[in-house]
Amino acid sequence: MERKRRGWLVGLSLGATIICAWCSLISGLGGWYAGQDMAQRAAQADFGTAVSQNTLPPLGVLVVRLERDGPADRAGVQRGDLIVAVDGDHVEGASDLHASIEDYTSGDVVRLSVLRDQEPLDVTVQLTTSPTTAPNPYLGVYYTARVEPPADI
Repeated sequence: MERKRRGWLVGLSLGATIICAWCSLISGLGGWYAGQDMAQRAAQADFGTAVSQNTLPPLGVLVVRLERDGPADRAGVQRGDLIVAVDGDHVEGASDLHASIEDYTSGDVVRLSVLRDQEPLDVTVQLTTSPTTAPNPYLGVYYTARVEPPADI
């Protein structure tokens, strides 16, 4: 008789543990999903506020890496700089930067307008010959722009 009572008690405890674990798992997943949705809604609200206040960050090309001792490195361009213009022509993305640089030849000097820590700065860079595509001008920066894959020029 004693064993029967113990068996029910063990079964009841095991069943309660399994049910609690299952409920905890479902609750945790629900909380994670709700948190993801709330984060997305908060980001959309922040973006909407920035658009309405016209405080969006400027478009440009973010320098993610520099060719060691390359033209831009020698001129003082730093990792994290945002290139916003080449010789006064506004740059909104990687294709704009690429097209602007291709208008020059090796040895030409260009003025890059960059934002460094939200402060505007002009940097003068003398282009060299590209190591991979010989006659093309070379800036020596690896960059990325919004929604575009990283590339180099």
